[in-house]
Amino acid sequence: MPKRPQGRFLVGAIFSTVVGTILLMVWNSFLGVAAYGTVTGDTLRVTTPWAGFVQEVAVEEGQAVKKGQILATMHSLDLERQLAQIEDELRVERARLDGEKSRLRWDSQSHAAEYFELWGSLLKNQEDLSRIRNDLERAQSVRDKSIIPQQEMDRLIFAEAGQREMVEKMAQALEELRHRVDDKPTDEQTTSDDGRSLEQLRPILARIDALEASRLRLADQLEEGRLLSPVDGVVVRCDQAAGQSLGRLETVLELVDSNSLMATLYVQQDDSHSLTPGTRVTVTVEPLSQPVACRVVSSRERFEAAPESVERYYRKGEPLLPVVLQPEVGERDRGIMRHGAIVRFGWFSSLQAERPDDTRIAAADD
Repeated sequence: MPKRPQGRFLVGAIFSTVVGTILLMVWNSFLGVAAYGTVTGDTLRVTTPWAGFVQEVAVEEGQAVKKGQILATMHSLDLERQLAQIEDELRVERARLDGEKSRLRWDSQSHAAEYFELWGSLLKNQEDLSRIRNDLERAQSVRDKSIIPQQEMDRLIFAEAGQREMVEKMAQALEELRHRVDDKPTDEQTTSDDGRSLEQLRPILARIDALEASRLRLADQLEEGRLLSPVDGVVVRCDQAAGQSLGRLETVLELVDSNSLMATLYVQQDDSHSLTPGTRVTVTVEPLSQPVACRVVSSRERFEAAPESVERYYRKGEPLLPVVLQPEVGERDRGIMRHGAIVRFGWFSSLQAERPDDTRIAAADD
């Protein structure tokens, strides 16, 4: 008997494997699909804080970003002008303050010189008063002897009174000048380092404080021009280019919060009973056909038509029940779930109902 060639069995096995693989792929891709759906998430608009122009766009559409990452930079010539003007005014006011301080130091030195000059004059006038008093006492002692005329006595009396009054006023002026030179700081007064009162500097200091506050506010406003990502997400729209002028609260770009991504399946009513909340399922995410483990979160009671992205898989106007799936922890970090991607749920996808109550009862019994 002639022997059959062994190569035919090998070719037949390879052919059967290829055909089976193709049939399985066709089944999983079309015939074995129970439902289709889309990936959705919260879309956030990143807007301009004030009117200006785009200085730089640091991201592109489809790029994954982290929370706090810079997305774009805005620039405002008006705010820059205001800031430069305030800084110029600050320099002028600080120069005025330095000038006033120098003048006060000079006035203090002048008061000190005036104080010592007045003190010397007071000592001289006190000496003159003492001399006049001595002359008056001698004149009074010999008055009864009629040696000193009455006219001379009157002159000495008036001279003593006038000199005494002048000495008293000079002593009073000297005391006031001494207080001005030796003025001590108090809690109610703004004082310089050497203890002199600087009440006259209060308007300048208040002006400097107001300008400093305005400068800080403007600096904070300019800092808002660095547009940062509020969440971990993916940029889905970026229409603006560098150099483009925008008004206040205009959209610069849009991104989707990665932590809000959900898959929504559109299921026929007869198949919805197996997708109850808490059930774990595995769906396939296009276009890479990557499996993702999910958990059924909710099933809407109202029928809806399939969205435009998956309506070709259903009959036109077919009523469907949306079933919302949440990816398992860690899956969204792999970058598989993308906003707008199509998901497929197959007949042979794993289904596992969650029974937390039974788990707690078993733990309690142990």
